[in-house]
Amino acid sequence: MNPLQFLKPVLPSATTLTKGVSVDAQQSTTESTSKTGPDKQERSVHVDISALGRKKLEQENKDKDIEDSELPSHVKQTLKTIRRNQERLKQKQEELAKAQQDPGLQGKQKEEKLKSLQAEISDLQRMISTMKSELLKAAEKEEFSADQMKSIASLMG
Repeated sequence: MNPLQFLKPVLPSATTLTKGVSVDAQQSTTESTSKTGPDKQERSVHVDISALGRKKLEQENKDKDIEDSELPSHVKQTLKTIRRNQERLKQKQEELAKAQQDPGLQGKQKEEKLKSLQAEISDLQRMISTMKSELLKAAEKEEFSADQMKSIASLMG
């Protein structure tokens, strides 16, 4: 049995397809039909998004404020990169805190792990700082409006 055969009755029009779409964390695709009046049937499609798809959707939603801003695309891309690096920095700081408390790491192994994480954290901090500084310089050079400058400052975090 082909699991896609259930979609065939729904495909003739886009409005029918989108009419009852719901997203859920389950791992199946189903179609249900219910009577809504004399000789009327409402079709709905249940769509599940994979973990990777949910992660991508969350990431896009995180950047919605950047995308919705009225800034040039190169500025938006730089802001997104800054945000990704800030997330990586936070992860590395959490990793460092865990490594400091890890009883399994001892002596030279622990020292090397901590130095490595501290170096990564330092590099990320330097990169974020440089990117922010360069972005603000470029915005001043391109003579962005006061509103655009406020937007950039607030989106940088």
